Amino acid sequence: VLQSSYLVAPVLAWGLDRQALRGGMSAPPRTRHLWAAAIVLAAVAGLAGSLVALACVCIAASTAAITIERGVGMARRSLVRFVVVSLLVQAWILLASTALYVAHVDDVTWWLAVYVAPAPVLLGLAALDRARRPGPTTGPSRTSLGYMVGGVSSMLAGRVERLLLPVLSSTHQLGLYMAIATASEMIAWAARGLGESRVSDYVDRELTRTQLARLAVKDLLWFGLAAVPVAVGLFLVVVPLLGPSFSSTRSLVIPLCAASVAWCVYLQMSSRWLGAASAARSVSLDLATTGVTTVLVCVLVPFYDALGAALACLVAYSVMSVVAVALAPRGASRPTT
Repeated sequence: VLQSSYLVAPVLAWGLDRQALRGGMSAPPRTRHLWAAAIVLAAVAGLAGSLVALACVCIAASTAAITIERGVGMARRSLVRFVVVSLLVQAWILLASTALYVAHVDDVTWWLAVYVAPAPVLLGLAALDRARRPGPTTGPSRTSLGYMVGGVSSMLAGRVERLLLPVLSSTHQLGLYMAIATASEMIAWAARGLGESRVSDYVDRELTRTQLARLAVKDLLWFGLAAVPVAVGLFLVVVPLLGPSFSSTRSLVIPLCAASVAWCVYLQMSSRWLGAASAARSVSLDLATTGVTTVLVCVLVPFYDALGAALACLVAYSVMSVVAVALAPRGASRPTT
């Protein structure tokens, strides 16, 4: 449900998050389309009796709303609203999940409810904010549609192996993979934020491919250093805590940490393309990365299971980072829409 909701979220956001990152908004983004679509889809899921679909829609709506808030904050260099909202949501998830764990609650309905609960609260905050600050807003457009495709492509590029792993191997292998991937991708959280903070600067900034290559190498070194304590923590703390049934995940630690570092570098190169290229050209990079990753996953997972997924991501992100530098666009003029 969580992995699916992350893919639905960019569709509900309709590219306003990525358009905001480029500084391409003369007015605050309008989120009525997001919540209207979510309410309709949630109602259909409820009438159909599908708890999974209902949860997916609600989680996707929350994710989309927070992502748009982050895009606006990054472009304006003011992240107070985003940080406050994001921390409150994450604190709720942590505390509620801990309570369910302590209470030995096994019913998945309650665990899904933890992630669903923020949606109505965020909807209420959006309505209150609109009532308090009336005025012109920026809604979905053809421009944002292009960025929406880019958002979906980027999300697929980073998560397609998790969707294919249970199909090509088993849900057991997905569980082993996620146990390590969830922790190893912590460095990618900072990397995504760094990349998004650079997008608006890339709109006006001219960079030669040599300069971009140097930046990529510098980022590689910093992210590589950050991955070392993460890998050590996985070996010495996380795997032992998971118990004997997860002992085989030790073989995943190094490949997944390396893949996370490669993904971090790719995110910086993708940000360059988002800021300096047209929407169509930026989308082409993420689509190509999704395609390369998908092919490698389909080739390696049937033979190596979860390890194959990790190796596929490592190779795909490394190769596409090099491609992104080699074919990097020049600077673009700042949008005025």
